[in-house]
Amino acid sequence: MQAVANLLVLIFSEDKEITSENKECQKVIDFIKDNALNSWLDMDYISTSLGVSKSKIHKLLKSNGISYSYLVKGLRVVELEKKISHERNKTLTQLCYECGFNSISNANIQFKSIKKISISEYKNTLNKVS
Repeated sequence: MQAVANLLVLIFSEDKEITSENKECQKVIDFIKDNALNSWLDMDYISTSLGVSKSKIHKLLKSNGISYSYLVKGLRVVELEKKISHERNKTLTQLCYECGFNSISNANIQFKSIKKISISEYKNTLNKVS
């Protein structure tokens, strides 16, 4: 998530001219951030909710160097990482579903693609530190 957060800060830094397209892109990003933990979040829902076509959303994000799927994946992985650290009384399966993943298998694939470590390996490193 830190990588995602850093990317968003760079994209919408104060040095960048604020255009209507940038505002529209920020609106899309904010909506995705607010809803990323909902497993039912998809482009159809975003498009309908914001009244913006799916192709326009993709173009807005792409013009700012952001991939919809990477953004959602990053937000979910960062939240899962936080939950694993702070909610140790819950199972990994519970935490994965709370973070918007449809299965622990999918969560593990996404987690590993960003963190370069499996969920269980990450949890084990936390247990060794504690």
